[in-house]
Amino acid sequence: VTMSDNAVENEGGSIYLSSDATLTATEMYVNLSVAEGEGGGGLYMGTDAGLVDLVGGSFAQNSALGTSGNGLGGGIYMSGTNQPFLPALAGLSVVDVTFFANSAQSGGGLASTAGRTYVSGGSFVGDSAIDGGCIMFEGLSITITDNIMSTCDASVDGGALHSMGTAEVTVLDSEVKFTTAGAQGGAMWTEGPLTVNRTLFRDTESVQRGGAVYATGSTTFENVIFEGASTGGGYFGGAVAVSGSGNHETRNVTFFENSGLNTAYYSDASGSHLFDGVVLAYNTSGSSTDYAIQLAASASSYTSSGLVVSGQPAQFAGMNPSGVVVDYQYPFADINEDTIGTPDPYAYSGLWLRPNSPAQNVASGANPDGSDADAGAFGGASADEWGGPWLWDGDSDGAVFAVDCDDANALYFPGATENPGGAAARDFDCDGFYTCYADADGDGFGDDTTTVAVAVGTPGACDSAGASSIGGDCNDNNEDINPESEVYVDSDNDGYGGENAAGVDACSLTDLTGYSVIGGDCDDSSASVNPGAFAEVVGGEVDQNCDGYEICHVDSDNDGFGGFASGTATIPWPSSGCASFGHSTNSQDCNDNFGSINPAAAEIPGDGVDSNCDNQETCYVDQDGDGLGSTPTTTTDLTCSGPNLASVAGDCNDNDASSTSGTTEIPADGI
Repeated sequence: VTMSDNAVENEGGSIYLSSDATLTATEMYVNLSVAEGEGGGGLYMGTDAGLVDLVGGSFAQNSALGTSGNGLGGGIYMSGTNQPFLPALAGLSVVDVTFFANSAQSGGGLASTAGRTYVSGGSFVGDSAIDGGCIMFEGLSITITDNIMSTCDASVDGGALHSMGTAEVTVLDSEVKFTTAGAQGGAMWTEGPLTVNRTLFRDTESVQRGGAVYATGSTTFENVIFEGASTGGGYFGGAVAVSGSGNHETRNVTFFENSGLNTAYYSDASGSHLFDGVVLAYNTSGSSTDYAIQLAASASSYTSSGLVVSGQPAQFAGMNPSGVVVDYQYPFADINEDTIGTPDPYAYSGLWLRPNSPAQNVASGANPDGSDADAGAFGGASADEWGGPWLWDGDSDGAVFAVDCDDANALYFPGATENPGGAAARDFDCDGFYTCYADADGDGFGDDTTTVAVAVGTPGACDSAGASSIGGDCNDNNEDINPESEVYVDSDNDGYGGENAAGVDACSLTDLTGYSVIGGDCDDSSASVNPGAFAEVVGGEVDQNCDGYEICHVDSDNDGFGGFASGTATIPWPSSGCASFGHSTNSQDCNDNFGSINPAAAEIPGDGVDSNCDNQETCYVDQDGDGLGSTPTTTTDLTCSGPNLASVAGDCNDNDASSTSGTTEIPADGI
């Protein structure tokens, strides 16, 4: 539901509830609505209204002007609730609702003058009023949990919250920051009992007392951080100022970089005071006297233990505590993590103790299990509200369980030094990554000057791709050069060395001319012979690729010549070579089945065989065609059957066919 741009002269700019009316809404958006009367710029709950339960949604830029009334609750005003039979039930329940830039005379975002109010989740941002920039309350009780109040402003009291009368105020697991007040209580101004647990106050400001909190009723602060709160010149209580007659307990609280006259914590209340496990660090004042805690003369009594002072004088007024720990170093790890993702909202501050701080384990028996708690906001009685020791520091390394990836080992904590590499990768700084050497060339050795983050759980960890657990690589662009590289003499400069260059370190060479980090060259006088040679020359009588073998031609008839089609054979090298039995350096034999046929054989004329493998035969010229030749001739006709050829010699007159061997002699014819 969205309601916008509504205006009334009286109450309830968009919604008015009365006469036992109840309201349950999810994701309701009320914007730019105005009430000129008693209040409730967006929603007004009359004195006899029923219960209101809101989940999600927002109230933005609504206003209660107070032109004809008090002007309470720019977003919501509850003036009463009809709930006598449910005294413990909130008349107004607001869960995960955003209040933004609402304005009123009192309670810029929300105001209530009756019953009980419950606020969980959500936020108040930029709301403003004369009193109670975010919230004004004057009912029975209000509980605020898991909420953010930011940049709210009150021109008088209570930059975020203004609570009057005997109303009980409880603030849990919340964050109040950048709120201001023109008078007292930069964040909160309360008259009734105030309880604050596990909450961060950051950079809140008042002109007068109480840069963060001004209270005239009793107060209980546990696991609280006051950081950067301030008051105007001449006013006490840079962070907290208490007055009246209530009793006050401050347990496991950190005061850091607050500024106010004389002190960060000031009290002129007449009740009792208890301080246990409190850290006061780097708080300042505009006075020549800087007190860690100042109790005015009217304060009746105090007890203290586990007080830690750092970066400021360990001076106290109105009390003389014993066993104060003075930490002369910066006490915090100061990680300033912004995305812790843990249940405690103020872990964002990063103000857990540094490793081995003297502020550890000084609050005797303060943890729920009876163990000694650290001083400051982490540890103590309310540290395990989420079912586990979220705010405990089990290994005394300064980091609590909520942010420590191994709270049983003091070597692991956010901000720990994490040296690269190592046989077993460790995430010492709890960032979810191992710090490894960068291994650009993949030779297993990393560059000492360059690191790479490898996600925890990556197979191989620091020995995964691009990383190494071992440094010392002097050339991370060459996989062949590293601390374990051997250097060889490379006489023929073919990139492969022969004998080992004793005493020469690869990392000492700026130029590898004459050397190589790759060995195995079986003939370092020839650049064509090395393990990287492209191909072996068949029958070359040289092991070109240095693999210990030579390739020869097969010589089936053992006549010294390999056959054209007999193939090759690989033989060990060195050996008797390709001249050994059954092998040859060539493949010139045209018939590798007969030893009498090879390039060196004598040609037998007219036998029909190419004996010397030149593709020719020796025949005889037969001019008269009588079948007998006279003069030898070479021809490609292996059968000597062509014209004017004969395979047999013996013709004494090759011009007369009648004159031939075997012819009958004619007597006395002169032929």
